[in-house]
Amino acid sequence: MREQLYIRMINDFSALHDYVSTIQSSISATAAAVYILKDGQCINEWYAGFHGNNENSRLVDAVSV
Repeated sequence: MREQLYIRMINDFSALHDYVSTIQSSISATAAAVYILKDGQCINEWYAGFHGNNENSRLVDAVSV
């Protein structure tokens, strides 16, 4: 299984990431993301997966749309 993770954290959000990853798997999503703002500052940015199911799919990252 191909896996890609991009994480920018100020606080520990690993439990949230685990939860979102579990949901991603349970609904057969190819990607998942968490982006949390606090007081106008990004305190957590997390991406996992790919834009599609084929082997040429691009990794999900901060510039994914």
